[in-house]
Order: sequence, then structure tokens, then C-alpha cells
Amino acid sequence: MMENAGMAQKLPEENSVNIALQDSKDFPAEIAPVQELYSELTTSEGQMLFECPALLKPTGIDLMNCPLDVVLRLRVRRRLPTGAMVLWHTVLPFNVIARYLIQPPHEWETWLGLLPNTQSLEMHPPDVIFTQCVHLISRAEFPKLRIRFAYHNPELKAQTQIRRQSEQELQQRRKELSESFGQQAFQELQMRRNRNGMNSSVGSETNASKSSLPPAEDSPSKLQEALARALSVISDSAQMMGMGGASLSVEEVLASSNPTSLIETYGRQVQQTVSTRLAAAAATTEMDRNSDERNLAEGLRYALMGMLEDAAGPRIPRTSTGLSSQSAEQLSLVRSRYPALWEVYREVSKLALERLSLMEQLGSVGQDSSPSPSPKEAKTLEEIEFLRQQLGDAQQRIRSQQDELQKLRLASQVLTSPAGGVLTQSENR
Repeated sequence: MMENAGMAQKLPEENSVNIALQDSKDFPAEIAPVQELYSELTTSEGQMLFECPALLKPTGIDLMNCPLDVVLRLRVRRRLPTGAMVLWHTVLPFNVIARYLIQPPHEWETWLGLLPNTQSLEMHPPDVIFTQCVHLISRAEFPKLRIRFAYHNPELKAQTQIRRQSEQELQQRRKELSESFGQQAFQELQMRRNRNGMNSSVGSETNASKSSLPPAEDSPSKLQEALARALSVISDSAQMMGMGGASLSVEEVLASSNPTSLIETYGRQVQQTVSTRLAAAAATTEMDRNSDERNLAEGLRYALMGMLEDAAGPRIPRTSTGLSSQSAEQLSLVRSRYPALWEVYREVSKLALERLSLMEQLGSVGQDSSPSPSPKEAKTLEEIEFLRQQLGDAQQRIRSQQDELQKLRLASQVLTSPAGGVLTQSENR
């Protein structure tokens, strides 16, 4: 993995991840002034990737050919005359962040809380620590950084564009097919009505001659009744599928000069309507299935992060992009369509929060579960605690004396400088 912080030329075929530190808040000034702080990005083994000149880096840090399963560390240091010191740090597990980067618009922005240097990043898995840092955005005692992740992958963008074009072409074909079918049905209906008007006189003469003839046999009447029933069923089915008034009656068949062609034309119209509706229904079902799958996956991710504990509605991380509103809409759809599954999501979210709380308690309590000591052991522990306090006071006094000694050395260097000033090594850096 290569790091690139400001190259003007980039190869278009290379993949890259841009990590921008855009804003900060809740950094205590009594611990360190903000102008003395700077950020750095390292690997999980401690290898330096990039050192920012200040706390923020709005233009971002470009990591070329960065795998989406790597774990990075973000540290905030303070510049001191004796050397830089790490004050806060956190982890960036890309196996969690990549879930938001592989979907359009391939960007994700969020506030992330920082842990103090007294808390080790090796205590829990990286995804657990990252989730804990996301939850710290509501606690003012922890400093925070607003980070934007942007993923540049030309191959992935090309695949997404091809998929969108395929969906648009499918919709356009369905629209054109529906319009052409409507025009064809209207033209054939007009032609059938014209034929009926031209043959109206012939039909009246035929009816008059039929009335003067003796009663027909039972076989033709039964065939006519069966034909009328079949046409009625087909016409009702056509109306249910949206063909409107384009129905065919037995009178129209009998009055037509070519009844075979008329029935065949009408049957093709009904068949074309059925095919169109089935194709549209299949495409709609496939799109709904893909959408439901994405919504269910998004809901499960937030449940595993413990973000659905609110009974009135899902709590979404605060970001300045459109991702939060999109995620809220997806979770609302899951809640309305699958209420039983939504309750399971809430239970999973509650268990995730309880797990995080238990881990925090275990980390803070330590050995509180040990048995109660005896009175003699309690007295010994009190003496040990008293000695520890004395040792801490002595160490503090030693540090104070060292600070005074450092100040005296700096003053001595200033006085002994031939130019009346001094440029120390730490300032030169």
C-alpha cells in the first residue's frame, strides 16, 4: 500500500482511498492548545504512513491501491520541546467502513470520538473499538474529529454505470412497448368499428332472413352459446389487465366478413397484453427484491452497531452528506414492511449495546470481582495504598524539578547564544 498526499498526476486505473480530516471539537485547551496538535496516520503495526502539519487535513490523505480490509490507526500528538507525545488515538477498520464506500456515491462522512492514550487499542477487536468511538460523539468529555472517506475505483464506477444504464434501458423498453401496444390496440379498435358500420346493413338483412327461416338445429345454437361464453371470459380477462373497452362480442364476430381473422387479431392483442404485464411484473419484482435486500442489509448493519435502541425511530449517525437521510429512509421501509424483523433488529441492537457496556465495565472494574479481603489484608492494602500515594507525590515532585531544570537549561542557552537568541532542535523540526 502506497501513500500519496499531494501528487498532481494520478493514474486513472489505480484505486485510492482519500481520508480527509475536516473539522474538530471538544479538544480540551487545558491539556494542550490546538495549534500544538497534529495528526498522523499509521498502520496497525505502527508504521508511519502520513504526518499532517496540523490537526486537520481538509484536502485529505490519498492512499493508493489501499485494500478494503486493512486496519489503520489515527493518532493526535502534541509537539513538545522534549519530543512529540500521543494524547489521543483510534482505529479505522476498513472492513467496516468499506460497507459504505462500495455503494454510490462511494463516500462516507462521520464524527468519530478519540480515546485517551491511557486506553490500549489492543484490548478489543478493531470493529468493537470503532463502534465504541462512534458512540462517543454524544459525550463532550471526548475530543472528536469529522472524517470523510472517499473511495475512487474506476472499475467499480463503470460497473455501477452499466447497471444503471441497463435499468434505464429496461424501463425505456417497457414504456415504448406499452405505448406501441396502446396505439396498435386503438387503431385496430377503430378499424373494427368501421367494419361494423359498413356491415350493419348486411347484418340487418341477415337478421331479417333468419327470422323468416324455420328454427335452426340445436347444434349451431350450442356452438354460438359456447363462442359467446368464451369471448365473454376473454373480454373480462382483457378488461382486468387494463385493455379498457377493447372487448369482442359474438355479434361482432357474426357480423364480420372474416371472423377468423378478427378472433385471431383479438387473441394476439390479449396475448401481447399478458406478455407485457408479466414482463413488467417480473422486472418490478426483481427491483423490489434487490431494494429490499439492500434495506435489510443496512438495517442489520445498524443493529450490529447498536444504533437502533430508540423505540420511536432509528438513530442515525450525524453526517453532512445525504447518506444519513438515505439510511433513515431505508430503515423506515424495513420498519413498515417487516415489523417482526424490525423487533428482532432492535433486540440485536440492544444486545450490542449491552455487550459494549459490559466490555467498558470489565475494562474499568478490572479485578473488582475478587473476594473481600480479611481485616489484616485490608490494613496491609491501606498501607500499600498510602505508600503508593507517597511514591506518586515523590514522582510528581521529581517531574516538577525536571521541568524547572529544563527551563533553566533553556534560559542558559538563550543567555549564552552569541546572536542573542536560540533556535532549538525541536523548533527547527
